[in-house]
Amino acid sequence: MSKTLFIIIVLGLVSFLWIELNPSPYISTIVAPHHDLVAGYREEMFKDIAARQDIDRFILLSPDHYNIEEGKILVYPDSFSTRFGEVNVDSDLVESVLNLGGEIGAATFESEHGVKTILPDLARHFPESEIVPITVKHDIDLEGLDDFIEDLSEGCEDCVLIASVDLSHYQPNAISELHDKLSVRSLVNQDPDLAINLSEVGAPHILRAAIKWSGLRDTNRFQTRFKTNSTMISGDLFEEGTTHIGGWYEAGERSEAPVSVTFTYAGDILLDRGVENVINKLGPASLLDRLGDRVLWGTDIVMANLEGPLTTEATLPVGANNAPRFSFDPSTVSQLGFLHINALNTKNNHNNDAGPAGALQSEQILKANGIETTQRPIVTKGSEIDVVTFGVDVVGLEELDASKFEPYADDDAYRIVVYAHWGPEGELVQSSTQERLARGWIDAGADLVVGTGPHVIQGAEVYNNRPIIYSLGNFIFDMQRDHNTSHGLIVAGEFNGDGVELVVSIIDSTSIRPVLGRAQTYDNEILRLLSGIEEFTTQSEGGVIFTIAR
Repeated sequence: MSKTLFIIIVLGLVSFLWIELNPSPYISTIVAPHHDLVAGYREEMFKDIAARQDIDRFILLSPDHYNIEEGKILVYPDSFSTRFGEVNVDSDLVESVLNLGGEIGAATFESEHGVKTILPDLARHFPESEIVPITVKHDIDLEGLDDFIEDLSEGCEDCVLIASVDLSHYQPNAISELHDKLSVRSLVNQDPDLAINLSEVGAPHILRAAIKWSGLRDTNRFQTRFKTNSTMISGDLFEEGTTHIGGWYEAGERSEAPVSVTFTYAGDILLDRGVENVINKLGPASLLDRLGDRVLWGTDIVMANLEGPLTTEATLPVGANNAPRFSFDPSTVSQLGFLHINALNTKNNHNNDAGPAGALQSEQILKANGIETTQRPIVTKGSEIDVVTFGVDVVGLEELDASKFEPYADDDAYRIVVYAHWGPEGELVQSSTQERLARGWIDAGADLVVGTGPHVIQGAEVYNNRPIIYSLGNFIFDMQRDHNTSHGLIVAGEFNGDGVELVVSIIDSTSIRPVLGRAQTYDNEILRLLSGIEEFTTQSEGGVIFTIAR
């Protein structure tokens, strides 16, 4: 025997023994994107999984994208043909799904890309395996879905679940990447409630089902195989992007939780006067149809300033200097829900425009719709850290007692945000009073200060490594005096262990119906308006990102 051949045999034996003695952890759940832009990435992932684990049966779980047929849960009983061969369906599993309340579908599976795009990978790398393809409608009762997943798991102990799901949809690059932080966090932390309640993904219920299944199988470690976004693949960071993630849950301890809490702060909202006219003339859906429901959706707290109460009480007479009084039809709370707003600043000079009774009714309506207000500090849970948001009405001569920060300021598990309503209307440069107050709050422990009230965008600065955005301007408003009043900022971002990342976008409400600014001219405008923090810029295309270390 030659020396070379001997070495090859020895190395082969060592490799065999290593694999036998150190098997790869068992995989119970696969998260696979159905967007075929990343078909190559997905195929490589299934190839890797096939090399490490024999799988006899798959449950392929997909959202029902088209609602062609009745039935919340649909299953298909026949085999599929692909260019790599047949994919056979397990008839016993089909029967199990039917016994658990599912129904037979036909037309659905002819067009459902959440199923069809993944079949070739299974045919190619698991040719002997059988599947049960299932679609689930978005409006399914969550308790019923949870029960279905648990019962299916009990009846198929050798099955591996494939969750066919993409992450963020339709957003430019910077917003997509921010929203994905929360969605990935829900996977890593095995948090099904976070996935269904806050994740901006194509099918939150499918993401939730994957997390639930992984927990039932005691496979707690999520491994990311790949993650990308269509904006990065195309090179157009402003386009309507889709994020793709591929990975799996395997046996082992849960990965270390990321230190993260995410936020979105928008400016002034008016649902009266010209805005109400748009709603009445074009219908409630028309107000936000150009913005969509995903721009703000996807962070732990989503907050704006509500410039009046939601109430049936009559507004008070016009105030001093002909100051207007506002009140909003209680039905317009649906506009806030559509935007996924879960917090509002109501510490402003218009909250009592219908008197104490109107303010109280508004508070009750908001609470009933799951929206917190700054009538008390808002504590928003994150991962390892929380954010506490304080509202203050400087216009109404309110003083924010910074001693209220004390329970949080010295605890590294919290980040403090002050949302201030302040400043002279129409002034493009913040006042010395605004600067004095903001810096004082930071000296007392605040980590971020954002403001509204002037109805225009004002400047920014970083003071003691803490950012201040003096005025966000208008978000939903009928104030179309000029460019300054029809443009506003959305300041979103993440507090993490290193500091804060701000993701800043422009909202253009020139025609009252707001739209997200998707062009380099808008990003250039952000850099010009916030030139005081330009040195912290880490991205200036597809949304502007500022990164400030603590």
